[in-house]
Amino acid sequence: MFLKQIVKIILFFICTALTVNNLQAQSRFRGGFVVGMNAAQIDGDGTAGYRQVGLSSGVRALVELGGLWELSLDILYSQKGSRKSVENEAPFFKEAFSRLNYLEVPVLLNLRDWKQTTKSGETYYKVHLSAGISYSRLFSVTSNDNFSHKAVLDKFAKTSIAYTGGIGYYVNRNWGFTWRIARSFGYLFDANDYPNDPVAQNLLPLKEHYFTFQTTWIF
Repeated sequence: MFLKQIVKIILFFICTALTVNNLQAQSRFRGGFVVGMNAAQIDGDGTAGYRQVGLSSGVRALVELGGLWELSLDILYSQKGSRKSVENEAPFFKEAFSRLNYLEVPVLLNLRDWKQTTKSGETYYKVHLSAGISYSRLFSVTSNDNFSHKAVLDKFAKTSIAYTGGIGYYVNRNWGFTWRIARSFGYLFDANDYPNDPVAQNLLPLKEHYFTFQTTWIF
């Protein structure tokens, strides 16, 4: 079942990229592919550090707004969560981890600078400063037995909205790199939503935040 979901998402990515690419006859629109990774953690689960590494890959659409401004929209397969080696009794250690798989859609406003002109006369900007919001839809979650909130995985929020910002650098008109940081507005889990659940009442609220590093190819 999980494999079928991934295949459907990948096919959706490809169709979206091709559609955006066809729109390039209108010079205001461009599109391409994104490949990268998240470094994530969850506040409240007893772990620390951005140690859970996962994919952040998909497609990107760009809309020229005029002047230095541009709007970007991504559709990403995005993996988040947390990971930590938990000391049990020295010298023994047990790892605690969680893996959350999302369909993520960041929408950002980009301020561009350092304008360049190619030999063919096309222009692009090397530096992009970005800010916006990101919508995520959780479609699967796993953890091992040492994860503090394993008993309430089914109670994790299915949707998440985060504020995000970052910087991009383009080597040429097509190839670039982006770095972003994001933090969710709401809780991934909040015991206040389950006042009659004794297990939930003993657990701390959870909130996600993560860094994203990507390379992009824009047509």
